[in-house]
Parts: sequence; structure tokens; C-alpha cells
Amino acid sequence: KSVTKLDFIEAKKNASAINKLKILSDYKMHPKAILLQIDLKFFENPNIRNSYEEILSKLPLDKQIVMAVSQIDIESVKEWINKLDIDQLQKTRIKFITIPGRFTSWSRDSYILSSDKKGNPVFIISKDGNCYTRARGQRDGEVLDSLNIKERDGIPQKEAPFYFEGGDIVIGENEVVIGEHTIRSSNKDLFKGLKVAKDQERQLIINRIEKSFNKKVVVLPTSYPGAHIDTHISFVGKKRVVIGDINLALQRITP
Repeated sequence: KSVTKLDFIEAKKNASAINKLKILSDYKMHPKAILLQIDLKFFENPNIRNSYEEILSKLPLDKQIVMAVSQIDIESVKEWINKLDIDQLQKTRIKFITIPGRFTSWSRDSYILSSDKKGNPVFIISKDGNCYTRARGQRDGEVLDSLNIKERDGIPQKEAPFYFEGGDIVIGENEVVIGEHTIRSSNKDLFKGLKVAKDQERQLIINRIEKSFNKKVVVLPTSYPGAHIDTHISFVGKKRVVIGDINLALQRITP
């Protein structure tokens, strides 16, 4: 706390207070649209289906929902939505964007909506498109590539000078919290072939992250193997950060 100047709140011990807080979006306190990537193979897990249904039914009606869906799955997804036992208004505010090929549901891993020095929105893309999904034969980074500038609401893209998985980055008003994995693993070869001393690499990576997001970097240890910090950490304004139950989160999202 003395180092980060952030107030970390444990969700389990502050349930009544947590219910009164609003989760910050990556860009502004009051987002007007939510982008969801839909991967039908994840629907085999009822926890994930229930999570999607919760999102669709509980988001305020003034938020538009944009669904990026593979051309292969679009009819099946529409059929699933039509059968959902939710208000018709919740369904009619959904806009579909069809993308060639397949991709996962992890949209934030490939691109993060942040702001430039003037406070204007910008999509930050991992160096070389994405640091892990394309290597696995998936096409997450291509979802954003496939959207034209109008579909992105005029928001430009900017490639970061470092590798990241977006789930390991949580953005606040003046700080950006990143997991140790982003420093230690994702960028282990960033300076390969360059004349950079090993003991300087860590700080150089942090400097690049701070410059890209225009915010102070706070590095947290990776608390669970393979888990991103956005599964259990959220900014709620006024330098407050809520810490949730990572095991409960993993039960909800693991296919």
C-alpha cells in the first residue's frame, strides 16, 4: 500500500460496500458499448453460458452490446439468444459483426481500449498483433483488424512496443496494474539481439508500458498459474482496487 498508493479492498470482507461500487471500464467510467467475442465451443460449459446470459440480462439498457461472431457460428448464436429467457429489449440492443475464421472469447487478451496523451480513445494492440493466440492458430487479433473504422466508432489502433496478454493488464484512472507474467514471460525475448544489459530489461519494459498507457505502472505477482489478474482485480475509482476470489472466477470462465 505504501508503495502503490492504491487502496486494495478484499471483496469477501466488504460485500455490502462492493455492491454499491461501479466497475471502471478500460477507457471511461461510463462506457456506451460492450464488445463480446463469442466462441460456441465454450458454450459446452454451463458456467460460461450462464456468464453470457448474466451479461446480456443485467447490463443497463443504455449500453449497446456488440457481438463479434464467426461466420460459421452466427446462426447458432442468434438461435441461442432468441431462446434466452430475458427481456426483449435486452435482445434488440445487440449488434452482430461477423468475422471469417474462428477465435476465442478472450477479446481483451488481444487489444485494450485505452487513451492517448490528449485523452482520446485508442486501441492498444500487442506487439506483432498478439503474443500468444496467433501462435496457437487462433485469430483473436484479427477480430479488431476486421472491424472498419466506423464499426470501431472511429477509434484508431496503435501497436505497443512490447508483448502482452490483455487480461494481465488492468487500467485505472492514473495507474495501470500489470501481472508479473507480462514482465517475466511475455517479454523475455523483447531485447534479444540488442545490446541491453539483463538487469536493465525489466525497467525498460515498464517504461514502455507507462509510455503506451500514459499511466504509472504497478506490478503485481502472478498469484495463480496461468490466470490473468483481470479475473480477480478491478478498479472502482478513487484509487480503490477490489480483489475477488480467483478460484470462483476460474470456475466461471474455464471451458
